[in-house]
Amino acid sequence: MLRYLVALILFFVSLGISLAESPEEIYLNSDILYLPALALDLFRDGGSFFSWSFTPSPYFFPDLPVVSVLLFLFDNAYQALYCFAFLQILTFTVLMERFWIFVQEEHIGKKLSIRESRSVRSWVLVLVSILLLGASRFPTFYILFLPSIHTSAFLISLYTWPFIHQTTQRRSRIFLFLTLLFTVISDRILVVELVLPVFFAGIFFPELPPNDRDRRPSGVWKRLLPENGRLVLSAGILGLLSHSILKSFLYIERPGTIPFPLSLDRAVADGTRFFEDAAAWFRAVIHAGVRDSTSNVAADFPAPAITFLCYATALCLSLFRINRTKSDVFLAFFFSLLFFLPIAAGSYVDQYSLRYAAPALILAPAYLGFVSGFRKKFLNAALFACFLIAATAWNSLPKPFDNTLFRNDRWTPEETSCVDKIAERHGISLAVADFWTAKRIRVFSQNKLPAIHAAYGTLEGSHTISNRDWYLRKYDSPVAVLTRGLGNENVLSNYGVPDKKTGCGTLEIWIYENPERILQAMRRPFQKTK
Repeated sequence: MLRYLVALILFFVSLGISLAESPEEIYLNSDILYLPALALDLFRDGGSFFSWSFTPSPYFFPDLPVVSVLLFLFDNAYQALYCFAFLQILTFTVLMERFWIFVQEEHIGKKLSIRESRSVRSWVLVLVSILLLGASRFPTFYILFLPSIHTSAFLISLYTWPFIHQTTQRRSRIFLFLTLLFTVISDRILVVELVLPVFFAGIFFPELPPNDRDRRPSGVWKRLLPENGRLVLSAGILGLLSHSILKSFLYIERPGTIPFPLSLDRAVADGTRFFEDAAAWFRAVIHAGVRDSTSNVAADFPAPAITFLCYATALCLSLFRINRTKSDVFLAFFFSLLFFLPIAAGSYVDQYSLRYAAPALILAPAYLGFVSGFRKKFLNAALFACFLIAATAWNSLPKPFDNTLFRNDRWTPEETSCVDKIAERHGISLAVADFWTAKRIRVFSQNKLPAIHAAYGTLEGSHTISNRDWYLRKYDSPVAVLTRGLGNENVLSNYGVPDKKTGCGTLEIWIYENPERILQAMRRPFQKTK
């Protein structure tokens, strides 16, 4: 009981530290602002759902409803996303506890006692705490904080694997089927994370009732996939078909890919760099010894290399143990598919593409704990290590801690506050900017200033992750153009000389009193497609 209480306290301390350490940029990323922009356009501004261009994974469920509710409650996208991070991490931790308790029970063939369950929960709390504290050194772990980045599919996979072995109620199965169906429609990566591992687990461990002598194809099918397994596979297939149907009347972007050899080269290059950085860190530690401060050592700690070592070990162990339990099969394919399929499909472009493999990297340390039997003697060492990491992270935080944690006056990006002030002063009706800046202005503007992004190069309107109606509607003059990211010379050649120039700090804003040339450029791509 004492270990569990210590682990629980460490978890909440680590959660607070990791939220305080989380950089503003992760919440202001254009991929993350996609859902707030969509929700605000639909429910605040009355925009048309059918005029939108959606991301390749549109995240209609469950991310969009949750983000919409939080936006309604907080009326500020930054606060809503910050609260989303807190709630999603709590949900992830609860599902991790439930998942690993089931895996351990399947392994030993009986239900865990209260004391044994508490030991597993303590292990999970410690491992999650270390992941949270390591996010600042390995930003891939920040997917646990954010919507619209495939995390919901991961959480549903953690929920579903124990669920399909523990429930027989018809109402529960219907609920599960609909949840999986809507999630696959919204994010097809669930097929890789859940549907395929469940299918292969059924092949490796078919159910063979003692009186079942049915050799017909239907009988073999029932043995390979019990009823709840067939439910998962059916939801996956129907979800993929439904996604294809949606694409016939909704504009859903195609995922960006590169050739397989190039994708493989970039993955190998990033992996090599991680281990070269780790080697340099170890050499620096040995050379500096006690002369170097603990904070400097911690700041450069090679979390990516350690994570990949854990992953490689977990993958090898899961393949070695693949004939032991269904969960070992499930995890072996989970680790393999999530890591190698993005490279094979050409989806690995740079380190940001690790978000596809992040669930496998996150589960790997917990799998090593499972293989070790979640032993108490190792738990004591893990608790001590977690305490040291948390203490080091705490010392590096700006003080006072509550200002760092709750962000206080940092809920609106600087460029948005700047544009709002200038818009009030000059009567601006529209802001034109690059893709990232336009999203921030539209989502965070307290004056609800419309902002649209121009295509790089041509500076014409762009339907990429936006509503085409934004470009076709009429705007009063004047119009503000934020030149950052668009290029001053490019703006001059396409939009002409501005009537006024202003800005805030390094942000330069050009004001056009007669913006007809700009508005024509914005509408041109959409008029071509009529």
